[in-house]
Amino acid sequence: EATALQDLGRVRRVTGDYAEAGELGGQVLELYRTLGNRLGEATALQDLGRVRRLTGDYAEAGELAGQALELYRTLGNRLGEANALQDLGRVQTELRDFTAAADSLARSRALFAEVGDSQGEAEALNSTGALLARSGEPRRALDTYQQALRLARQVGSPLDEAHALEGIARCQAHTDTQAAITSLREAVTIYQRIGAAETATATDYLTQLEAEQA
Repeated sequence: EATALQDLGRVRRVTGDYAEAGELGGQVLELYRTLGNRLGEATALQDLGRVRRLTGDYAEAGELAGQALELYRTLGNRLGEANALQDLGRVQTELRDFTAAADSLARSRALFAEVGDSQGEAEALNSTGALLARSGEPRRALDTYQQALRLARQVGSPLDEAHALEGIARCQAHTDTQAAITSLREAVTIYQRIGAAETATATDYLTQLEAEQA
């Protein structure tokens, strides 16, 4: 029951139904704690933290990511630790704690590489690209997003591919609007195909770029 609810909550999150995702996440956390399943508890903390970050509750998101990180470390789960470090780095990026974010994301990517999770590594590269873009380093951000794009295509992860393409577009927009439009159109096509929550914001940005180019 906990696993099924957790899967459903993840679908709600990636399709943008954050209220339902949060409600399901709370149920899952209580079920795993009742069961005494500590790995399940760690994954539930992680999932709930991601929902909180997406709804702008960065304080709670950081707290939940930190709890998940400590639990994964206690359990000796390196993959879980990599994911929790990435979540923490994303929150730190939103809070503009760029030094801490860079450290968290570097450790996350190294752990993903260590355990052989290429999809996780692509995700960490995208998160690092976002950090670099936010901290005023668009050239390094573009290079990082391009690395993420290559890896996402190698492992066949469409959401990571679309994230990389959108990131590339946002970097290209500073110097080459037409190139940005081309990249962003490809990202929007993927978002639409998989029903991702990012469809609306990416489409709005594409409309804005096309108006500037007209």
